[in-house]
Amino acid sequence: MVSYVLVDWGTVSLGSLDPYFRSATCSPSNVALDGGCVIASLDSNLQASIWSPTKNRLQGPWKKVVGELRNLIGSSLPPNDPADDTGPVNILQTQVTSLAWSSQPNFSVSPSITKDASVLAVGSRAGNVDLYRYIASESQAELKGLVRIPLGDRWVSLLAWSSWKSSQPGHCHALLACGISDGSISIIRVEQTLFPASSTPELVAGYEDSVVSGALHIKSDVPSGQALTSLRWIETPQMDHILISSTPGQLQLWYSLDYPSASREIRVINLRTIPLSVGSTSLSPITGVSYIPHRDILVISLADGSLHVEGHISKKPSSDVLAPNADLTSESLSATARSICSTMQSDGLIFADVNQINGMVPYDNGSTFAWLHEIVRPKEFDYKHDAKHTSVFVVAQLFQGPTDEDVLEMIARETHSSESGRAIKIAEACI
Repeated sequence: MVSYVLVDWGTVSLGSLDPYFRSATCSPSNVALDGGCVIASLDSNLQASIWSPTKNRLQGPWKKVVGELRNLIGSSLPPNDPADDTGPVNILQTQVTSLAWSSQPNFSVSPSITKDASVLAVGSRAGNVDLYRYIASESQAELKGLVRIPLGDRWVSLLAWSSWKSSQPGHCHALLACGISDGSISIIRVEQTLFPASSTPELVAGYEDSVVSGALHIKSDVPSGQALTSLRWIETPQMDHILISSTPGQLQLWYSLDYPSASREIRVINLRTIPLSVGSTSLSPITGVSYIPHRDILVISLADGSLHVEGHISKKPSSDVLAPNADLTSESLSATARSICSTMQSDGLIFADVNQINGMVPYDNGSTFAWLHEIVRPKEFDYKHDAKHTSVFVVAQLFQGPTDEDVLEMIARETHSSESGRAIKIAEACI
């Protein structure tokens, strides 16, 4: 006896029959009902979903609380073409290509608000960016559409949020960088404003949902004209935002984006090939960009296992000649990472082995990093399906850590820029 199961694949891309996760973005805290976070994922079928932990977020299962995001996109925000809901433009709008979740904004109000004010940005094949607010209750979870921002007719392939800045109590703004499929970058200024829920004084002040508005203020082309491979923001100790974009073999650092009237500057970094193995090349995909504030350096990891160091990140290109870091070089850092991988192999590594780095993040914003690596041999053309790939999770110190003075400076900077830091500043002023 043969039984059949009908499955609605909803084919819109080549990966429909063998779906896999393309990317995921984690929300900040205070989004889920228990005060934790949720995860928005994007698969190869251009479908986005939201997942929330059931009980134990570390060891327990995560359940899908919001199914296909494409169904919500068509209902919570107006279609591009109201006359034809099934038109090609509206169909492209339901096909998600990028996701990014902002941090919790700082409205500079006292006492601090407890409501969730983070924003989920969703890019589509239609060239639009939609902003949503996640709303969870005991019975259901949903997304509330806030605003739709059209950027053109190209795919929005990358999204990256900066941190929020408050110019006055109850008002804050952030920058949303959008990487377009033609290699251009659009910057959207997103503003939020709080409104009191009641005009009468209350013991605990309540607020209505904040209003979100977007305004496009720059659109610049990457000098090389190549497709973008990554996009992210960093914040310097001087509280300035720097946008980092990358193309194969090159990084671009964009300065003065916080000030629309200021002249923007760009610093281009050409990556070098570090001969560690037979697969070494500067054109490998970038798998991690980490900013170390106390050293003012960038640590860039490539898929070929090499690590690249660039210093004086907070200084603009128009400043004085930048001296290289004599105590920390790309060659020494790459050799350290490869030796760590070699110690985990019973027979060590040879030149034919590539210690492929699949992802790298800073562990303590100091000298310790966490990454995933896999030993591969590109000269051997034998096929390995996904279940045969074995990655190793590594946490290790790669160079000398921060001094006691550096640690105290980092603590002071973090506390003074947070909500609790405002109370510290007031106490210091009273003393």
